Amino acid sequence: MTPDDFEDLTARLVEEVMSAAEGFTIERHTILEADDGTYDIDATATFEVGGFAFLVLVEAKRHKDPIKRELVAVLHQKLRSTGAHKGLLVSASGFQSGAVRFAKRHGIALATVSDGRLKIENKADPNRTGTMDIEVTDSSIPILVVQLIPSTPAAGLVEVELTGGELLGYLIRMAFPDLKLL
Repeated sequence: MTPDDFEDLTARLVEEVMSAAEGFTIERHTILEADDGTYDIDATATFEVGGFAFLVLVEAKRHKDPIKRELVAVLHQKLRSTGAHKGLLVSASGFQSGAVRFAKRHGIALATVSDGRLKIENKADPNRTGTMDIEVTDSSIPILVVQLIPSTPAAGLVEVELTGGELLGYLIRMAFPDLKLL
């Protein structure tokens, strides 16, 4: 798979997950103008919640080694420069611990794609760890399994299946943990 193919796959997975959101659109290779320059973003996703429009920058990295902190910092700067609301960095090889710490500190979502599956870890709330695992089937319908991992191992692992509005609500809470809807 070429890097361009990986970017296409990433955009397709994001689209399949978020397409139920009101006003959802995704665009590949978006050129964004900012005061400090022009940015070529692998994909941008837009959607609305409660009448508010949100812009998400999506960068896809198909590297052989785990992604370093520096690449997360570059996405953070793009967010600041463009005024986007959220950043999602998708990797084919995972992330180094420094990248995970930086992403957590700056509210950047990290995801790993392997074997046609998109795995997003919730790093925003240290008291709540959730992993979303989406498998794209031959019919291109996403299947969602959410693993809720309690803070005490003795409590055990809980798996739940989400669909429709529950799925959208879960994704919004994962991407915007501080968002309060009235």
